[in-house]
Amino acid sequence: MSTSLAIAAVTATLAHVVRSAVQADRSDADVVVGRYEPARSDQSLPRVSIWLYHLAHQAARRNVAPPRVRPAGRQPSRTAALELSYLFSFYGNESDFQAHRMLGAVIRAFHVSPILTPQTIREVVAGQRALCGSDLGEADEQIKLIPIDLSLDNLSKLRAGYIHTAPAVSIAYKASPVLIAF
Repeated sequence: MSTSLAIAAVTATLAHVVRSAVQADRSDADVVVGRYEPARSDQSLPRVSIWLYHLAHQAARRNVAPPRVRPAGRQPSRTAALELSYLFSFYGNESDFQAHRMLGAVIRAFHVSPILTPQTIREVVAGQRALCGSDLGEADEQIKLIPIDLSLDNLSKLRAGYIHTAPAVSIAYKASPVLIAF
């Protein structure tokens, strides 16, 4: 279980994993958190956008009662079990297949290690002042990365949020479960 910083810690950890994967091929590749709308002048720069586009509660865990007794005399707490859905969009020089190469690197990284390891989470949190106090790296349950198959219709709806941007090569993943204790 984690503090309310868990969502930010997951996003930062994903950005770290993605940055490591794409920079193995392109050292000049950049990772942007949030919806990215490139200007015409920088559309050929290698870049990955990570956008948390949906958050859902895990229905199966929604009404689970807290344990009556907790270790070390801690008070029982309620837990929110969340599923975070991210859209990863890839930008780069099309004649050099930059976006496709970065997409392949990210898919490979997520396939080789389909969980966010506690060690990686702790390293990322330790390096981010804004995440000071996050204990996500100590959570009992590991966060799994699950590919999401988006239909063309759903992908078009997501891209509607990008007003001035040409379509980009994209893929979606879900990070689950993210447990936040209250």
